[in-house]
Amino acid sequence: MIYVAVAAFAAVVLTGFAWAGILRSVIRQQARERGLLIAQMLHLAGRTWTLPPAAVTVEDELDDFGLIDPAQLPDY
Repeated sequence: MIYVAVAAFAAVVLTGFAWAGILRSVIRQQARERGLLIAQMLHLAGRTWTLPPAAVTVEDELDDFGLIDPAQLPDY
């Protein structure tokens, strides 16, 4: 009988942790969406909150990878 009570308690604890993880991820997602919306509104108003995304060139992307064989790069 005690084993059933311990198993039930463990199931309740695991369910609580799972629920807390889901709730945390939803709150973080809403915060990211809210931050993006604020940034977009401020960019439209001309008062930038964050820096606008910079134009990325092919050379900048290739600098991120240190182990690329030059023979595999396309000819530009």
